Amino acid sequence: ATHAANSQVDVTYESAASPMKIKVIPKTAFTDPIKFSFTNNQEDNDDIGILTEPKERSFRQHNENFIGRYSIFLYMLHAQPYSSSKIDLINLLKEEDLATSDQIKMFEDTYSPEQAIPFYTRHGFIYENLNRALRELNIRHIFLFRFILQDICYKLRDLMSREPDNNELTIYRGQISSPQEIAELVGAYQNQSIVAVNSFFSTSKDRNIAKFFLTGAQSNLCDGTRLATIFEIIIKKQDVSQFLPVADISQLSEFPEEKEVLFAPGQIFTIN
Repeated sequence: ATHAANSQVDVTYESAASPMKIKVIPKTAFTDPIKFSFTNNQEDNDDIGILTEPKERSFRQHNENFIGRYSIFLYMLHAQPYSSSKIDLINLLKEEDLATSDQIKMFEDTYSPEQAIPFYTRHGFIYENLNRALRELNIRHIFLFRFILQDICYKLRDLMSREPDNNELTIYRGQISSPQEIAELVGAYQNQSIVAVNSFFSTSKDRNIAKFFLTGAQSNLCDGTRLATIFEIIIKKQDVSQFLPVADISQLSEFPEEKEVLFAPGQIFTIN
């Protein structure tokens, strides 16, 4: 019952270097790399992950890790905020130098639940720190950011509820991936693994927008260590859980021209 996930989404992978397609059917389905976890359905669950940044593992293949992450996310999503929640987060931002004094002052004076998505799309100190905490499973940071997590998910759920039940979207995400990350996606297909996305992630209804976000990173492709990747996702509303909402946020985004569709953390895939 806690799984979001009976939805099926078709995802097509394309490499700019050498076109190749993998059909992905997630159970739930721009340039920041999506951090995936792999949970193998078979008995052999040895870690196959690589570290792309300190403390961040791009891919994992471990059942206990996946279940733990999912449980923590659901708890944070429903935990009752304290009256001091905003003050506690402001203290964290100050103590760990996660935002400038002007940003903190602006957040203190103007943030409200109705402004959660505009704040998320406009201010790097919100989306970068929140998503880093989710990827690294930094419990303290997630706990202090939880009211923003809840506000964003509540608004995504509200936006999703306004769409017709038969709504179907084709959306795109462009990102730079290492050959090893692509190989591990292929490995997930071969092992019939579940693939989970651990943080919020952004997509666009416009394929050209997804490609645009790749143009600034083309120099990274020259030595063959990175691949420009387009993920094509077809998602049906009736297959998406209310626990893990997905919604078009362009009307609330600071950048409506990006035609952004935002996924809540915890989206679960199988590759078929």
